[in-house]
Amino acid sequence: MLQCKGGVFPSASYLGGAFISALCLGSMGMLVSNLSNSTIIGYMATIGYLIFNHDDHGRIHEELLLDVDDKQQLQ
Repeated sequence: MLQCKGGVFPSASYLGGAFISALCLGSMGMLVSNLSNSTIIGYMATIGYLIFNHDDHGRIHEELLLDVDDKQQLQ
């Protein structure tokens, strides 16, 4: 339907991004599970990351970077 109306949708980019995100989150969960020797902690780490990242809409990353820059400037 989208193509019939002349629309463009970057499906390859979205599919690649979703695959890479899933791969990274899975790897992070496996790493935390192995380090903590608990599967539940691995799941909690990935879900916590998703909730934390979704809830702040990317603002926390900017605040952390700005906070580090401010501390370096003060020294």
